[in-house]
Amino acid sequence: MGTEPDHPGWIEARRRIAQARDEETTSLDLAKLSLDALPAGLSDLPNLTSLDLSGNKIGEAEARAIAKRLPNLTSLNLSSNRIGDAGARAIAERLPILTSLNLGLNDIGEAGARAIAERLPNLTSLNLGLNDIGEAGARAIAERLPN
Repeated sequence: MGTEPDHPGWIEARRRIAQARDEETTSLDLAKLSLDALPAGLSDLPNLTSLDLSGNKIGEAEARAIAKRLPNLTSLNLSSNRIGDAGARAIAERLPILTSLNLGLNDIGEAGARAIAERLPNLTSLNLGLNDIGEAGARAIAERLPN
């Protein structure tokens, strides 16, 4: 999960995670905190169903960790990060109950779009804007996820 520096974003993330744990909340907003790794304690939130990590510096390894450690997520916002195709594939493979997924602006290509289309049939909301999924990726999404 990386080293957690003492800059304001990490301090705020730790505060929000502790609050979520104490309140047993189902939703956590860690958007725009300049996080480049997942904060410790994130996987200690068994009731978490909604996570917003948009606008950070989350990469492929962190996307894999989210998918592995937070299996109850139904809503995930990782827009404006850098998870790429491999991160999108990890999410698609390990979080089949997702209904809402925002991966806009994440360097995702056709392979990531196809993985999402093939493995996330319950999606009712999907954002892959500002990625380069190509015509074939868009077609896969349209065919498999018509809603």
